[in-house]
Amino acid sequence: MAALFVDPSAARADWLLSAYLGTSKTAANTVDIDSNSGSTFEVGPIAYETRAFTSPVYYGGRAIYFLPAVPWLGVGGEWTHNKAVADVDQLVSIDGAAPEPLSVLLGRLELTNGLNFLLANVVVRHPLSIGRVPDRLSLMAYGGLGAALPHVETVFAGVTKYEYQLTGLGWQAGGGIEWRLVKGLSAIADLRLSSGRQQLDMGSGTLTGIFTSTQFDFGVAWHLGRQPGRQAP
Repeated sequence: MAALFVDPSAARADWLLSAYLGTSKTAANTVDIDSNSGSTFEVGPIAYETRAFTSPVYYGGRAIYFLPAVPWLGVGGEWTHNKAVADVDQLVSIDGAAPEPLSVLLGRLELTNGLNFLLANVVVRHPLSIGRVPDRLSLMAYGGLGAALPHVETVFAGVTKYEYQLTGLGWQAGGGIEWRLVKGLSAIADLRLSSGRQQLDMGSGTLTGIFTSTQFDFGVAWHLGRQPGRQAP
């Protein structure tokens, strides 16, 4: 929207709006837990499930504005509703001791609604012609930086937390393809890596750790305004 005020020609430029589903794999991590009583624990490695197609599902949306003067370069924003669920029956090490169930310390550790990121992206696009159809396929690469906004669902020291929190910065890097189906409408798929250092408020303490996910997305996109040109880096 800011681009429309800065550059009135943006209304005629190329906007790409997309929505997607997908799945992810969040890497096992070791976290630090600091209780309000003064106790501290190093816990891990903790493994996570995605449960991408269990409600609430994994999903996301993206808006990209490709610059009129540099049509292969775009900027935009993205919301990703990723998920990470820890089975509290899994065995973990607490402060280097012999493995025991995570439930000894945590009654619940879930980011099911979800492990969310709100990011500003920079995108590079390279259109290709397939057969007689110009610009049928576009290759894209992008990176983004923004805020981590997980929905924290924890039980620790008798206190339950169930709320959205702003927990730090997040970033992503990835690439994908856009396949034009009909004028204006495309199918998209991409693979990316996202990560962020999260500090979760559990009410009776905090949990701090780096959550890194490999994500695969697929969905549809719609072009508004000028369609992709042949100019590319």
